[in-house]
Amino acid sequence: MAFYRDRLFLSTDDALFSSRLGDFDNFFISDPSTVTFQDPIDLKVSSNKYTPITHLTPYRDFLFLSTSGETQYELMGSENQISPLSAEIAPTSFYPMNERVAPISLNNNLFFYANNRLYIYFGTTTTAPQPAFEVSKHAPNYLPRDFWDVTTSSAHNTLFVVEAEGDSPTKNIFCFRNVISQEQVVQNAFFKHEVKTGDIQSINTLGDFLYTITREETSNGSKLVINKMNLYPDTVEIPRLDKLCKKDITVTFNNTVNKSKIVLSGNTVIDWDQGIIRTGKRIGEIVDVVFDSYDTLTEESIYLADGDWTGNTNMWIGTKYTAQAIMSPLFVRDEQNNVIPGSFNLRYGVFRHFNTGKYSVKVTRKKRNPITYEFNPKVLGDSDMSYGANIIETSGTFKFSILGFSDDMNIEVFSDFPQSMNITNMEFTGKFKRLPHFLTS
Repeated sequence: MAFYRDRLFLSTDDALFSSRLGDFDNFFISDPSTVTFQDPIDLKVSSNKYTPITHLTPYRDFLFLSTSGETQYELMGSENQISPLSAEIAPTSFYPMNERVAPISLNNNLFFYANNRLYIYFGTTTTAPQPAFEVSKHAPNYLPRDFWDVTTSSAHNTLFVVEAEGDSPTKNIFCFRNVISQEQVVQNAFFKHEVKTGDIQSINTLGDFLYTITREETSNGSKLVINKMNLYPDTVEIPRLDKLCKKDITVTFNNTVNKSKIVLSGNTVIDWDQGIIRTGKRIGEIVDVVFDSYDTLTEESIYLADGDWTGNTNMWIGTKYTAQAIMSPLFVRDEQNNVIPGSFNLRYGVFRHFNTGKYSVKVTRKKRNPITYEFNPKVLGDSDMSYGANIIETSGTFKFSILGFSDDMNIEVFSDFPQSMNITNMEFTGKFKRLPHFLTS
């Protein structure tokens, strides 16, 4: 179903039909003996092959028709008019499409998913040499085979799609960032975000936030929960924890077992496992917690933590996760962004960061045992270190050794620290030897 050119369009099987012009609940011809431009439109798309319509998407100056028969159509008319006298359905491209998620527009471009692939659709009215092009060609088989739900953020030039396994969603969000300056593609990148919430039932964006609906096991049963993720970096005072909440706490200490009982009121999440003290004697300190029990009479949840945490009254609490970035192979490129063939012997890397917490870089050479280099923003005895402060470094660099050919290296950056891993620039130094031109021409 779609609204287009002041008509309501519906489809069933391979048939497309519309309401009367400006009358969305009227699908009948007023006078069968005389067909006018205001009458409904009724067309079939199948010709040589049966192609059931799966989605209708208004785009630019035509209606885009998705099908399950590996054919894409456009509904067009003469002189920019769509009526029963001029309407025409024309096949424009022949690519497979995912039937579950609809094509979606992002910054005046139309994208659609297929198994392990993402396509951009230009249409027949542009000067492009072909109506559609696979933008995931440089990352073969990175995208999943099936998808559950899709949304976009035009302000951040990003597509978000949830992976599906069979008839169920997963916790994986595959992202595609497409940045175009004038006629040049500045960035064309894929990355995956694996959340530690329940399976993602629905996804959408609003402003600078990404919202997901997930099914969670809470202390008093299974519930659908709305989660909000800021697409801009949060302030350094907000910890990076999944299912993050602010909670008032009541703490009692058992000296015999050296454990504190932390009582939280209201709905809680069973797999909360880490907190940051907000108010009390130990502001800013990290406390690891374990769910113990739920009191149905008082509607309070009890968590246990090692040590004495009395004297604290409010905390951030959530589920810790490991932020992980695995780097793709490094290449030397020319001014047109084309790969220059040759051997690249990497010596070392330098990461620049801003308002970052602790993170680690793992370097693996030819599948040998990895070497891990750890960056610590604060050192005990530092004159700038204050009790209870956020453990971050405002600005700085971190240098680590690589010593190997780029084809043989695997570089991974990760952090399970509640303060953000915020790397702003990556520089790699090495020796490059280009292949002779007669071997690459």
